[in-house]
Amino acid sequence: MSDEWDDALAPALTARGNGQAASSAAPPPATTSGGGAPAGQPDQPQPVYPDVEAWVTDWFAQIIRRPRIKGWRWCPQWWQHPEAIDRLEALWRAWEALRLDGTTGMSVWWRDHCDPHLAALTDQDRSPFKQCSEERGHVGEDEPLPVEPAPSGFWGT
Repeated sequence: MSDEWDDALAPALTARGNGQAASSAAPPPATTSGGGAPAGQPDQPQPVYPDVEAWVTDWFAQIIRRPRIKGWRWCPQWWQHPEAIDRLEALWRAWEALRLDGTTGMSVWWRDHCDPHLAALTDQDRSPFKQCSEERGHVGEDEPLPVEPAPSGFWGT
């Protein structure tokens, strides 16, 4: 390990490389569901993290490090933004699935999942965090998109 790594990053990177949780508070990875799968079906691996908040706190926020530069937005109260919740939950679920692929799984996760979602989440002008900042914290929320119901019979029902 490089001397330049700080104490928080090294455990996260080591844990990621081992397919384990970065925090001692997160449960260790399990290999089966414990409850047994229906007859004829293999047990499914359990997630490393119990929920999206644990994953964002213990893994994502420890790994994703950016200088505080113009064009970057993050809200410390990311959970106040419905779009951010959905995007981060999608990232967490994809991470949990792709971490099991010991060949290119994590590369696929970074390229196909993290990079586009991270760009959408943190773009200064278009992200759900565009009104927020790390200095000011969470600032309001945009209104939902306006919608009108389709006319009766439009969907063929």
